Parts: sequence; C-alpha cells; structure tokens
Amino acid sequence: MKEWPCGLTGNGFEAVILTPAYLPIRDIALAHAVVEQNWRTAYSADVLDTRGNFVLAPPRLLHYTQDGALYRESELDEVSVRREASKLFPEHAFYLGRELSAYRILREKYSQEKWRLALDQGQK
Repeated sequence: MKEWPCGLTGNGFEAVILTPAYLPIRDIALAHAVVEQNWRTAYSADVLDTRGNFVLAPPRLLHYTQDGALYRESELDEVSVRREASKLFPEHAFYLGRELSAYRILREKYSQEKWRLALDQGQK
C-alpha cells in the first residue's frame, strides 16, 4: 500500500491500528514482533501541526496555538484527550495518546517526552 486512506504515505509500515483490534491467538506473536520492530520509528518523528501543541502538566492538559498562546486548558483525562486528538493530524493524535498512556502508567514519575528518552537509553 503506497498511501493510507487517512493520508499517511508509505513509511515502510505494514499496518496502522487506530482502535483496539481483534487478533486471533495464533497471530499474537507476529503482531507483537511487528510492533516491537517498528514502534520507536513510528513515534520518533516530530509532528508540525498547524492546530497547535500540547503540554501535559498533570492534572491539566494545555493546548497552545502555533504562536504560543494558551488556547484551551482542560483536565488530563481520556475524555479531554479524545476530544483534542479528534482535531489533530493522525501522527499528533498518536503522540497525544501515547503521552496519556505513559502518564497513566508512571503517574508522579511522568515527565512529558522525558520518559521515552529514558526508555530508549535503557534499551541500548
């Protein structure tokens, strides 16, 4: 596939999963291998989104415009993240979802993007 229906162009990825997916048990190992091989590459690119940027400052989610003005402030929860992500480029929406997941796991140890750098250094 050279281009995804959502507008992503070929980056060598076999699949884009946007929602929970059903996988037969016999395919779990294959799916795990594909994710493990590609997740760092998929999340490594910075995304320039004309709709703004986000700062996760628990317990708040801050949405800034491209010129740095605070546009909206909301609770850092799944409802707010879903609402904001629905307005973004797919890559930026993935980023926001990934950061929310990291916050849920790490709680008080969470620091936006720094957790990923620590993970990458630990994997080397």
